[in-house]
Amino acid sequence: MIKFISWICNIIFKLTSSKQNNPIPTIFIGNWRYLGKNNKEHKVTITDNLELIIDSHSISKNVILTESNRLVFLDAFGFEITFFTNRSSYLFLIDEADDEQYLLTKLH
Repeated sequence: MIKFISWICNIIFKLTSSKQNNPIPTIFIGNWRYLGKNNKEHKVTITDNLELIIDSHSISKNVILTESNRLVFLDAFGFEITFFTNRSSYLFLIDEADDEQYLLTKLH
């Protein structure tokens, strides 16, 4: 029960903590792909209105942080899905639920 309460408190904290209201760099908007576990290909879309879609499933419209090199969504289970760039042409996804990092490739 204590774990559940801690989990709920963590979600509430993430939802209520102040988020940056910086403009979204256009590098995040678009269609991407990455290879997940077992080399399974996944398609990621970030729309102009900041909806996150993975493999044709709407994952989140809840952006909790925007910075010039980072965009963070909160999924329905309270896990963060972070997109970041290292100031090069590379874009990465960090999935907090899986504790994994993936390199994204732009789809044209």
